[in-house]
Amino acid sequence: RQGSQFLPGVLVDFKRWTRSKHLVAILTTMSLGVGVAFAQPAAVARAAPSRVVTVDRVVAIVNDEAITQHDVDDAKRGVLTQMKQQNVQPPAADVLDKQVLERLITERSLLQFAKETGLRVDDQQIERAMQRIAQDNKLTADEFRKALAQENISYTKYRDDIRNELVVQRLREREVESRLTVSDAEVEHYLATLKA
Repeated sequence: RQGSQFLPGVLVDFKRWTRSKHLVAILTTMSLGVGVAFAQPAAVARAAPSRVVTVDRVVAIVNDEAITQHDVDDAKRGVLTQMKQQNVQPPAADVLDKQVLERLITERSLLQFAKETGLRVDDQQIERAMQRIAQDNKLTADEFRKALAQENISYTKYRDDIRNELVVQRLREREVESRLTVSDAEVEHYLATLKA
C-alpha cells in the first residue's frame, strides 16, 4: 500500500486521496488563492511583500474522509475548556494534540462503520438527549441555548456532537451485545456467589 505520513502513525493513501472529492475542494480553494495572487498587476505584486498564509491542512485521512488541523484545533479547544472547568492540568501540547487526533480518528472510523451498517439516530432521540442534558443542569431549553452561546458553542455544532455520541454509544452497545453470551450455568453461579 503506497502512502506517506503527515504525522507519525497516520498513513495517508494518496491513490484513494487523489480520487476523493476532498482533494478537488482543497485544490480548488488553493488555486483560488493562487489565482488571486497571480491576477494582481505586476506593479502591485512587486510593491506588496508576498506572504503565504496556511488556511488549513490535512493531518489524517480516515478512509476517504479528511481530518484537518482545524478539526484538531476545534476538538482541542473543547477538551481544554472541559479540563479547565474540572481543574485538571492539561498534558503537554504535543501529547494533547496526539490524543485529540487519535480520538478524532477513532470517532470518524466508528461513525463511518455505523453509517455503513445502517445505524442511525433520529431527531427525536437527539432532542430527548438535549432535554435531558438541560434538565441535568437545571436549565430550560432557552437557558440551555444561552449557556452554550456564553461558552461560544454553536447549538448546531453541539447537537451534531450529541448525535455523534449517540451513534457511537449505540454502535458499541450493538457490537458488545452481539458478542456477549452468558450461559444459564454462569447466571446460576453468579447468583449463588451473591447468596453466599
